Amino acid sequence: MNRGRLDSGRADTGRTDPSRADTGHLDTSPRPVPAPAGGASWVPLLAVSLGVLGGGLTAAVSWRLVFAVNVPVGLAAWWLTRRGVASPGGAAGRRGDPLGQFTAIVALTALTAGLIEAGPNGWASWPVAAGLVIAAAGAAAFVAAQHWARSPMLPLALLRRPALSGGSVVGLLINLGFYGQLFAYSLYLRRSGGTPR
Repeated sequence: MNRGRLDSGRADTGRTDPSRADTGHLDTSPRPVPAPAGGASWVPLLAVSLGVLGGGLTAAVSWRLVFAVNVPVGLAAWWLTRRGVASPGGAAGRRGDPLGQFTAIVALTALTAGLIEAGPNGWASWPVAAGLVIAAAGAAAFVAAQHWARSPMLPLALLRRPALSGGSVVGLLINLGFYGQLFAYSLYLRRSGGTPR
């Protein structure tokens, strides 16, 4: 089955980019037209195929090993980005935003921990209350850091654009539903011994 997925991906890389199928004739400028991005079809196919390897590792060692997979994937993505993506114009004078990153990490980690602990411990338990209070404080610190930073991670002016803020809310709800379902279903299968009842 995995072989078939990889063969399908190989076939897709030779096709024309469908987003340019009807508009490619409109470009009459002498500049070269970029090559189709058919190689992007390899990404989900490779991810699904490597899932078999990840499943074998987690079954043989521990399910916690799934989190270790993010480290080499993140390093590879960082290396490929540094190597192949040019900096956008005007980015030369920009700095990083370590305070914004730190406060965002604290807020999101505390919120996640509080929501996870609410199931077994109840909403009135101290780990949940502490997690939610820390998350709220971290979110407030993040907003303040973005307000005063020279090169903010998330410029607050962007949130005043209805298209961006509305799209972000919709995307958040979609991701909460999708990834929440995956998370809850994996916990259900683990607690039920791997057999749905």
